Order: sequence, then C-alpha cells, then structure tokens
Amino acid sequence: YVLFFKSFFGEGIGAALLIWRFFSYFANIIFGGLLTAHEIGFKSRSRS
Repeated sequence: YVLFFKSFFGEGIGAALLIWRFFSYFANIIFGGLLTAHEIGFKSRSRS
C-alpha cells in the first residue's frame, strides 16, 4: 500500500509538472504575443 501510494504520488507530481510546463509554455507564447503586439502598436503610434 505504501509503495502504491508512493508510485501514485510520484506520477501525480510528474503529471502536475508536465501540466505546469505546458501551461507556462503556452502562457509565454500568449503573453509574449500580447507584449510584442503592444510594442508594435506603440511604436507605430508614436511614429505617426
């Protein structure tokens, strides 16, 4: 029972890390795209 709990707990941590990795990856893409679009809009706005 203890070994089963340990293996289940370990897999749970691995799954959580995997989900967090995907989440941070997509968050970086989304926030990076927003910041890039904001910078481009700001530059074009200040230029005109």
